[in-house]
Order: sequence, then C-alpha cells, then structure tokens
Amino acid sequence: MTLVRPLRDKIAMEKHRGVLECQVSRASAQVRWFKGSQELQPGPKYELVSDGLYRKLIISDVHAEDEDTYTCDAGDVKTSAPVSYTHLTLPT
Repeated sequence: MTLVRPLRDKIAMEKHRGVLECQVSRASAQVRWFKGSQELQPGPKYELVSDGLYRKLIISDVHAEDEDTYTCDAGDVKTSAPVSYTHLTLPT
C-alpha cells in the first residue's frame, strides 16, 4: 500500500469545518487519524470518512485548540500535515 497523495497543510477558519484528505493506493486500506500523538475517534468533533481511495478527516467547529499536526496512519505508510487556525474577520 502506498500514499498516492499525502496530506497538505491546512488553514482552518474559526467556527468552520476543516477537512484533511489523502489518497491511498488500495480502496480497502484501513487508516487511523491522530492529532499530535492522540488517536482520534469519530464523534461530534471528528468525522472519519473512507470514500474509495480517499481518506478524509473532517474537523467540526474549528477553534484555536484544534491547531496541531494531524497524521493519517495506514500502517506501512503515514502522512502528516499541520493545521493552522485563523480568526474569521468581517469587513467593517
């Protein structure tokens, strides 16, 4: 199994969704997602999506504490990327 497309750095806006995506070479590949060294579980904050060759992590309602390095671990191979947080500013 190989990673066809690794994760890319992501800038997520406050209170919006952040989506990280990578592409694997086998549709049956199982992956685990990590924030730093903590394994993520699906729930209200994180949605783990397996769609054909694509694996996605969707972070709901992004806030400053979501800034970290996220990793998609497929066993033999893994890919990591930082998620940066930015405030949503409205023009005055």
